[in-house]
Amino acid sequence: MILKVIIQQKAAATDRTIVDSKAVVETLKRLSISPPIRIPNSQNSFIQFGKLPEPLKSMKWKIFAWRISGNNI
Repeated sequence: MILKVIIQQKAAATDRTIVDSKAVVETLKRLSISPPIRIPNSQNSFIQFGKLPEPLKSMKWKIFAWRISGNNI
């Protein structure tokens, strides 16, 4: 997983993640270097290459962009 690489390399990144796991959310919170930014769940937020992007199938999903750093762990 990309989060493991970021932690191992003490790297910084911006990650737009669709999270379906409480453990991943907790890891993102620990790595976060600024508050996450909520991304609107709309057609304009996603590039469609084939089928309808998964988040648009359920408008209840919340999508965030996180600024994270492996130095925080």
